[in-house]
Amino acid sequence: MASSLATLSAARGDVVRYDPEVVHRQPYHADAAAAGGVDRNAMIQIRTTLLPAAALALALLLAIAPACPAASKTAPKVVPRAVTQAPPHTTPRTASMWEPVIRRLVQGGLDAVWVAKVFARSEMSYDAEPMGRKLRELHRSLKGGVTVRKIQEGLFALGLSAETPDGKYGPAVRAAIESFQQSHGLPVNGLPNQDVVDALEAALVRAGKASPHPTVWTHGRVHAGVLTPTRLMEAREFHLAHFGTLQAMEQAYGVPGEMATAILTVETRHGRILGRDRAVVILASMALDGDPDRAALFFAKTKLTPTELHWLRETARIRGDWAFEELAALLRWCRAAGKDPFSFPSSPYGAVGWPQFMPSNIEKFGADGDGDGKVDLFVPEDAIHSIGRYFKGWGWQGKMDLGRRQQVVWRYNRSETYVNTVLGVAEHVARELRPEAIPPRSGRPAVVNNAPALQAALGAEQGANRRIELLPGNYVTAGRPLVLRGLQHVTLVGRGEVVLPGLHLERCQDVFLENITLRPARGATAAVTISGSSQITLQHVRMRGASTAGMLADGSATIRLVQCLVEGVQGPAVSAARSSGVLLARSVIRGVQGPAVLQGRSVDRLQVEACLLRENAASWLVDVDAVSREVSLVGCQLVDNAIPALQPGAGGVRAADNTVSGTPVAGMK
Repeated sequence: MASSLATLSAARGDVVRYDPEVVHRQPYHADAAAAGGVDRNAMIQIRTTLLPAAALALALLLAIAPACPAASKTAPKVVPRAVTQAPPHTTPRTASMWEPVIRRLVQGGLDAVWVAKVFARSEMSYDAEPMGRKLRELHRSLKGGVTVRKIQEGLFALGLSAETPDGKYGPAVRAAIESFQQSHGLPVNGLPNQDVVDALEAALVRAGKASPHPTVWTHGRVHAGVLTPTRLMEAREFHLAHFGTLQAMEQAYGVPGEMATAILTVETRHGRILGRDRAVVILASMALDGDPDRAALFFAKTKLTPTELHWLRETARIRGDWAFEELAALLRWCRAAGKDPFSFPSSPYGAVGWPQFMPSNIEKFGADGDGDGKVDLFVPEDAIHSIGRYFKGWGWQGKMDLGRRQQVVWRYNRSETYVNTVLGVAEHVARELRPEAIPPRSGRPAVVNNAPALQAALGAEQGANRRIELLPGNYVTAGRPLVLRGLQHVTLVGRGEVVLPGLHLERCQDVFLENITLRPARGATAAVTISGSSQITLQHVRMRGASTAGMLADGSATIRLVQCLVEGVQGPAVSAARSSGVLLARSVIRGVQGPAVLQGRSVDRLQVEACLLRENAASWLVDVDAVSREVSLVGCQLVDNAIPALQPGAGGVRAADNTVSGTPVAGMK
C-alpha cells in the first residue's frame, strides 16, 4: 500500500510533506519538482460568490482593524517562500475574494469578527500553487499510477472487472469503481482513491484472496539520508536530553519513547526544519480552489477526456472540502491557544509543529505535555505527548510484533519506506541507549511527589537496602542541593520529568540514580558533588546550567555516568580529584564553557567512551596533572566545538578512534 506519490529525497534533508488523501492525517513526502505555476490568463476568469451585504460590510470594515493576538513566545519565525499568485486585481488586499470561505467558517461556529480580522491581514495573500500542484500531480498518477493499478488488480481478482490492469484510469475503470462503491456503501464518485483501496483490501480478505494479517515488509527500503551517522547521533542526543518527558509519555500512553524520538527525527529533525509556508494561507487557498469551476482553470491548456474532467471536478471538490475542514480546525486551535495564525511555519500542505500534525489531528490527538494548559506542537514536551496519544489512538498497545508496529506507523505516513525508516531510527536509539538494569532492592519502594516527602524517605532507616521512586515534579529544597549522607544500597528513580536543585553525595556507597534532571541554583558549585563515596552510578541524569562543573568527584571511587547529559555548564563537564575509576559512557556534553571540558587532578582511570561532545568552548579538551594515570578518550564524536587542543602540554591522555568535525583539535588521533 505504499503511496504512489513522490517520496522524500532524504539525502537532501527535505522537509516531510503531506497528502490530504483522507480526513485523518495522511502525510507524504513531496518532490520539489512537483511544483508548477498556474495559467495567469485563465485565473483572471475566476469567479467569486459575494457574501450578503451585511457580512461584506463587516469584512471591509474590519480590514483596517487591529491585528490578531500576538504570536506565542515559543513559535518560530516564519520565512515565507515566494508564491505563485493570480494577477493582482484578482487578489485585492481585502476580505472580498475570501467571502465563500469566510461564510462557511462563520456558519461553522467561528467568531465572525475574529475571522474577518484574520482574512483582512495583508499576509493573507492567495496562493494558487498548492491546489494546482496537487491536482497536476494526481492527474499524472491516472496514467500508469500505482493506486489505479492496485484498484484494477483488486477489482479483477474479485471478478468485478474484465479490464487487464494497466494503471490507466478510463471510462471502464470509473464505471467499475462506481459499481464497487455503490455496493460497499462508499460515496459514489468513481475516483481511484485510498478509500477504495482500503475497501478492496477488506473485500479480498473476506473472499479469501488476501491474508487478514499485516504483512511484514522485509525489503528494507529506507530513506538513506535519515539513517546516517549524523542524523542518528542527533536522535540519540535528543533522546537523552528529553528522556524524562519520553518516559512520562510512555507511562501515559504505552508507546516507547524511542518511537516519538524517531518520528521527530524523520519529520523535522527535532524542530530544525519546520517548513517555509503558512498553513492558514495554504489551506484557505485550497479551500477556495475547491470550486470545480476554479479547478478547471488549472488545466485550461490541457485537453481532458470527459472521464478526466469528471475526476478533476470531483477531486477538487473533495480536496477543497478537506482543506476547509483543516483550516477551520487550525483557526479553532489558534483561537483557543491564543496564537496568531500567521506566526508559525508549516509544510506545503498545512502540517505544523515538530511532529507535523494536520490541524484536525491537533484537536484529536494534541496533548499538553508541559502542563501549561495549552497544546503547542512547537514545544518538545507537547510534541512528544501528542505523538504518544496519536499512536495509542491508532492501536499501539504495549509490546507488539513487527507487523503490528508497521501498521500503526503506516497510519502516520502511508509509505513503506517511511515506516521502515522510522522503525530503523527507533531500533537504533533503543539499542544504543538501552539502560542498564537497576540494582534490585528489598522491600516495597517508597513513592514520593515533593521535596519534604523525599527528605523523609531518605531520612528513614539510614543505610537500608531500599528504592525510592520520584513522581514528576520540581523538588524545590530552598534553592540548596539535596544532601545525601551515609546512604548505602539506595536507588532513586525518577518517573517522568523530575527536577532537583543539585545533589551532594557524602560518604555514600552503592547509590544508583536514574532519570533525574539536576538544575542547580545560582552560586552552586556543581550539579552533582560526590565526596568520600564509592560505587555511584548516574544513568539518564541531566545536569544543566551549573556554575562550576557538571559532576565534581573528590576522594571517591567507581563513579559511573552512563547515558547522561551535561549542558550549559560554566566549567568542566566532569572534574575528578583524588578519585579512581571514573567513567563517562554513551553520554552527551554540549554548550560547556571553561578552561577545559574534562579535568583531572590525582585521578586514576578517567575514561570517556562513545560520547558526543557538541558546541563546547574551551582552551583544552582535557586538563590533567602529571600524577594522573590512565586518562582516555575513546570512540567519541566531537562536533562543532571551539576547542583548539587536546590538552595543555604533552602526554597524559590517550585519544583513539575519535571523529572530529568542525574545528580540529590539535593532539588528537
